[in-house]
Amino acid sequence: MIIDSHVHMSEPPYKRSSWPVRQADGTDFYLGLGEGADLSANQLLHDMDECHVEKVFAVAFPGFLSNKFLSEVILL
Repeated sequence: MIIDSHVHMSEPPYKRSSWPVRQADGTDFYLGLGEGADLSANQLLHDMDECHVEKVFAVAFPGFLSNKFLSEVILL
């Protein structure tokens, strides 16, 4: 069994070209994602199938993935 212990998803909008990261001192910087990454649950499931990953741990960043949204998509 393959388990990925660190994946990211997003609530809509799913296509993002940068990811804001809050640092310990409270300032933000933006991590570039090239021409845009699809952070949807459907894309994650596709990638999991392609790489034969059976389970993942989703890392929730405030403003991108709420516990409510995550609880809805884990039923996919």
